[in-house]
Amino acid sequence: MSDHPGSKPGFHDEFSELHHDPLIRALHVVIRLCVKVMALLMVLVILWGVADVAYVFYNSLVAPPFMLLNVSNIFHIFGAFMVVLIAIASVVLALGVTYWLIGQAGQMLTEPFAKNTTLEEP
Repeated sequence: MSDHPGSKPGFHDEFSELHHDPLIRALHVVIRLCVKVMALLMVLVILWGVADVAYVFYNSLVAPPFMLLNVSNIFHIFGAFMVVLIAIASVVLALGVTYWLIGQAGQMLTEPFAKNTTLEEP
């Protein structure tokens, strides 16, 4: 959470561009830029994978015998689908874990002793 004057309450700035050390500030800018580039590249890979699924499916359908799929073709199409679905699930899981961790860090910073985390028997 933010400890800088003028920041929004509840705003997460773990890689703040307002750090007092110029080297750390520059490193934070580079890290934020790299995260954005990696997210964009992951989306492009997923889109490329979807196009590949369509390409594999189309080629399987137009190859002789026309509009008939054998077991080998079905496995190729299924494999292409699974690669794309795994990539999408990985991105969603990574984002979900990241947001959960940020939320947990925010709770720990704002309410470190507010809850009892031990389980008590009734």
